[in-house]
Formats: sequence, structure tokens, C-alpha cells
Amino acid sequence: LIPMIGEGKIIFKAKRQLHKQLTSTAHKTDFYGYKAGAINLPPQLTSDTLNLLLLEDPKLQVGIGYSLDLRTDTLHVSLRARKEDKDVNVSAIAKRYGGGGHVSAAGFSLQSKDDICEFLFNLQQQ
Repeated sequence: LIPMIGEGKIIFKAKRQLHKQLTSTAHKTDFYGYKAGAINLPPQLTSDTLNLLLLEDPKLQVGIGYSLDLRTDTLHVSLRARKEDKDVNVSAIAKRYGGGGHVSAAGFSLQSKDDICEFLFNLQQQ
């Protein structure tokens, strides 16, 4: 049992380092009036990475993770906010793009090249 606990600690440490590397690539932006950090991420790492991003930077209100699936030409976007921040509703943002979710965790997918370009342009410009 003790060796398994040691291995678990090593895995946890490596995973934490990976998430920290990813958060360091965040593009800081203003997104629909919220201070946000956006990261191009593999979908499997989105939730933990965005939660860490919000934990590391208290000024950020929204975490945005996005990834392009080249097999389907689909941009997948995940949005996160702090549960305690009652002024932020990422579900309302996701609904603007045809998605949904919860107040503090939501998402949407875009398939039109025009929609994808518009979203990425807005992410950069806001």
C-alpha cells in the first residue's frame, strides 16, 4: 500500500506541473465584460486546468479552454467561473453560441468556419 501512495504522489505532482505549464500560456483578455484567461487545451485537461487558472489568478473571472478537433472541424469551448462569484454566469455566455451548462461551468461547440473565426477574433480583440 505504501508504494502505491508514493506512486500516487508522483503522478499527482506530474499532473500539477502539467496544468501549471498550461496555465502559463493563458491569453489574458476581456470577454463579454469579464476578465478572462483563454488557453488552447486538449479537452481531457480542460476542467482541472481552468480551475487552477482561476485559483492562481484572483483577478480573472472566467477561464476559457478551447480546442479544435480537425477530424470534425469543430471548435470545442469550455467556460469556467468561480462558484462563489455570483456576478458571473458562464452559462449565459455559452447560450449565445448555442451551448449551455451551469452558472460556473458551461460550454459550446462551433462547426462553421465563420463562427470559429469570429469567436477566436472576439477572444483576441475584447
